[in-house]
Amino acid sequence: MAQMLINGESVDSQTKNSYPVYNPASGEIVDTAPKGDARDVDAAVDAAERAFPKWWATPAAKRGEIVGAGAHKILENEDELARLLTSEQGKPLREARVADIENSKLRWQILSFALQLRTELPRSIAND
Repeated sequence: MAQMLINGESVDSQTKNSYPVYNPASGEIVDTAPKGDARDVDAAVDAAERAFPKWWATPAAKRGEIVGAGAHKILENEDELARLLTSEQGKPLREARVADIENSKLRWQILSFALQLRTELPRSIAND
């Protein structure tokens, strides 16, 4: 079963329940997903609130590097991600690669570039 990522750790839902993930093209069950509840939402929000001050204090250029590393991870795992998206969404593999993976990677790269560029702007412009 897939797990949720809360506070940097893969965890099961508080309910311990899950639901099936079907390939809509074949009807086959391809995985299960955790069926979270309000306790899981609260745990995720609490973890995010605790992490935010450190993230905020991290220089923008460093945040850009971290986000850029996320884009690189997408690139490293492109084939596996495309197969996963194809099985859970029933779309053709090429569409998963182009429409989902490439767009996602591009968004991460743009965000990374924007964060890194922000450090090069005068503070009065960067904070607007």
